[in-house]
Amino acid sequence: MLKNLFIHFSKYSLSNILIALAGLVSFPILTRMLTVEQYGVMSLIGATLTLVISFGKLGVQHSAIRFYSEINANKSPFNLTQFFSTVLTFSACAA
Repeated sequence: MLKNLFIHFSKYSLSNILIALAGLVSFPILTRMLTVEQYGVMSLIGATLTLVISFGKLGVQHSAIRFYSEINANKSPFNLTQFFSTVLTFSACAA
């Protein structure tokens, strides 16, 4: 069991270590290639995308799968038009 735990831990930690190393390598390259203003804009876009993604993942994908299967099985009083309009409206608001 301990060996299995170590194998899974090493798989996940290796990817996190590689991501951290990529950030350490790319930081000096980007700071030399971009001006201060361009780097600030890039950081602002990155922060905005992170925020949008976090709000976009408020469980919509899980609820969409659940309610879609319920609607197809006629277990829900709603229809597909209401389902798709709700998903599209929420996605537009999140964006």
